[in-house]
Amino acid sequence: MKSSTYEFKQKLKNKGFSGRITLNVKRIEANSVSIIYKEFIDRRWKYAIEFAAQHFHEVVLEESNGLHIEVEDLSTHVIDSGQIVLFYITLNCLCDCFGIPHLVRLDEVNATFILDLIPPIVPNLDIGNE
Repeated sequence: MKSSTYEFKQKLKNKGFSGRITLNVKRIEANSVSIIYKEFIDRRWKYAIEFAAQHFHEVVLEESNGLHIEVEDLSTHVIDSGQIVLFYITLNCLCDCFGIPHLVRLDEVNATFILDLIPPIVPNLDIGNE
């Protein structure tokens, strides 16, 4: 199992954005995504985390095998966090777990997120099936 933490704190156009997530991830044989939350997480944050995990599974792994994800820690702020921020930190944390370039980038000039729909070709995405 691979662990990674991704944190984002940024002020853009006089608005703050922040969030931090720690994930434990492993590949599984089943062609699915399973997510375990180690602590209570608000339903709206779960939607963003699950969407990011499904997107990663579909686009990066091309639905070969699956993922088991444990959300070890999540830090959010009602004013500075939103579903797009949670999507951003979750997807980039998954990329860090697999050692691939981030699929979501921040355009600081326009205060927008840019999502790569076609991931970079990476020869080996194996993090182990413990």
